[in-house]
Amino acid sequence: MQTVSQHYINGISDAREEYEAYGMEDAADRLANIESTLKRFAGADSEVGQYLRGERDFWRNKIKKAKINA
Repeated sequence: MQTVSQHYINGISDAREEYEAYGMEDAADRLANIESTLKRFAGADSEVGQYLRGERDFWRNKIKKAKINA
């Protein structure tokens, strides 16, 4: 079983706060920015990398659900 880091959870939590404040406004842009940053700067095992992966996974899920419900 794979464990989830606290940094990953923090990324999800912060993304959820943004979602609650702004909804889906700019969600695709946020996701693109996160993915670009991950590719260029953040290693998978770094704290920042884990945080960004949490944010990325949150926004991917929200966008996927929005398309399903559209």
